[in-house]
Amino acid sequence: MITAVVSGPGAQDPGGPPSTVAGTVPIPCTWDAFSASDSDADRYNQITRSIVDVINSIAGGNMVITLTYYSQDGRLHRWNAAIGRFEQHQVADCSQADAPAGVATGDGRWVAVTPPSPAILLPGTIREATRPITLPVPAISPPNRAAVNLGLWLAVQQVGPIAVRAELGPLWAETRATEATTSFDPGNGDDPISCAGYGTPIPDSEQNTIEQGPCGYTYTSDTDGEPIAMTITTRWNITWTLSDGSSGSAPDIVVSASLPYEVYEIQTIGTDG
Repeated sequence: MITAVVSGPGAQDPGGPPSTVAGTVPIPCTWDAFSASDSDADRYNQITRSIVDVINSIAGGNMVITLTYYSQDGRLHRWNAAIGRFEQHQVADCSQADAPAGVATGDGRWVAVTPPSPAILLPGTIREATRPITLPVPAISPPNRAAVNLGLWLAVQQVGPIAVRAELGPLWAETRATEATTSFDPGNGDDPISCAGYGTPIPDSEQNTIEQGPCGYTYTSDTDGEPIAMTITTRWNITWTLSDGSSGSAPDIVVSASLPYEVYEIQTIGTDG
C-alpha cells in the first residue's frame, strides 16, 4: 500500500471576525479558492512514480493508493481524516480590506465542502492500471522456427491481471486491466488464430508432441529459407467499480508486435533396393 499524507499549504481556519469601528463598516478580506491541477494534487500527495512502477510490474499484483489531496474544478481539496470531512483550500486577499487583526494576504484556510463523486479517482486508477501494458512477449513452442507439419503451441508471457484501487477517505475506485484475447497471424495468408487470454503455453509433459496446442497452428509449407512475420495482437479489457456502486468499462487497449518465424522442410534420404 502506498500511503501519501503530507502537510498542505496554508494554515487551518486562521483569523477571527474583523473588528468594527463606530460609524464605519469594515471591509473584510476576501477568500479565493486555491488553484491546483491534478498534477499539483499528485505532487502534494507525493506519489512516487518509481514505487508505482515496481508494484505495477508484478504480474497479478494489486496496488492501493491512499490519497489525501485532490483537484476538483481546478481547485485544491483534501480529505481531513482528523475530523472526517472534505475541505477546499482558500487563500486570503486583504489588498482592499481594512486588514483585520490575525488575517493577512496569503493566509490560508480550509472550509468544509460537499463530498465529490468517487469518479474523480477514475483517471488515476485507469492510468496506473494500463501503464504496465506493453507489447506482447511471445511464448511460442517451438520459439523461433519449426518444421513443416509440426504443431505449434501459441502463447504470450502472462502479464496481470492488473488491479489498482485508489482511496480518498470513504471514497474509492478500482480499475482492473485483463488480457482478454490474443491473436496470432501466421503471416502466410491464413486467417489469424484467436485465443482466450494469453493463449496456451506448452506444458512440460507435451514437449515432444507433434500435435498443435489448444491455441495452436500448423504450417504446411516452408518459407523458402527466409523467416516470415508472425504478428501477435493482445486485447485488454479495462473495467472499473466505484464506492457508490456504479461500474463500467474504459475502451479496450490493443497492442501488437511482430516475430520473425522460419518454417523449414525436413529433408529425408532415401535408399535404393
